[in-house]
Amino acid sequence: MSNHSGGRMLNKVLNMLNQEQVFASVDQSKKQSIIREIVNLASWQYDCNSGEILEGLTDEFEMCYGCLESSNNLEDGLCENCRSQF
Repeated sequence: MSNHSGGRMLNKVLNMLNQEQVFASVDQSKKQSIIREIVNLASWQYDCNSGEILEGLTDEFEMCYGCLESSNNLEDGLCENCRSQF
C-alpha cells in the first residue's frame, strides 16, 4: 500500500518551490539530483509513489518518474525506455 497522501503533499511542496523559483538558480543536473534524492527518500523510507510526487512536474524537471533519469522525450511523465516496459 502506497503512502498516497505523502506523495501528494510532496508534489504540492515541489510545486510551491518551483513557483517561487527556488530552483531557478540551480543548473538542471543539480536540480535533478536534488529531486532524485527527495523522491528516493520518500519512496524507500516513507512508501510514497514517484508518479504522485512528480505528477505535472516531469517536463519541468526533465525527469522520468519511472526510472528518475534525465529525459526530454517524455510522454505522460515516462521516458521512451519506461514507456516500452509498461
